[in-house]
Amino acid sequence: MVSTLSAVSPLPELDVARVKRFVDARNERVPPEARHKIRYELDLAPGSVTIMECRPPCARGSVLSGLAFRSLGSAT
Repeated sequence: MVSTLSAVSPLPELDVARVKRFVDARNERVPPEARHKIRYELDLAPGSVTIMECRPPCARGSVLSGLAFRSLGSAT
């Protein structure tokens, strides 16, 4: 019998919903006057989730454009 499941199983929907709520709550805790400086995002892949803290680049004229990302954690 041939299995139709991929080698990397997707994350359970309930767990993804919990992580999304966590990220939304973190964003709500950021004071309104700082929301243009920091936000939290979620990166979903077939078998993992990564929470990222996003901030503007530190220096003007930086090689980075847009926001800088820092991974806060990853789970598979």
